[in-house]
Amino acid sequence: MKYIYLNEKFYNDFPKDLYPELEIKKERPYVQIVIEINNVMFALPLRSNISHQYVYYSDKDNKCGIDYSKAVVINEEYFEDSIIEI
Repeated sequence: MKYIYLNEKFYNDFPKDLYPELEIKKERPYVQIVIEINNVMFALPLRSNISHQYVYYSDKDNKCGIDYSKAVVINEEYFEDSIIEI
């Protein structure tokens, strides 16, 4: 599992007006968990105040966890330099 930040190229290639389901928060880092399934990489955001059922809670009382509804297919060209591997 990797925690990554998506770079400016990602946000330019997937603008909010064409992809309204994506979380775009340029004013602060947006942490993603990266998983690979059948050689396809997905980024899933860590979020708080999640109010739907498509979530893996890390803190259910505070509605924090991995938000599956905002998962995106990615490749390494969208990674920032800072990657934390676990």
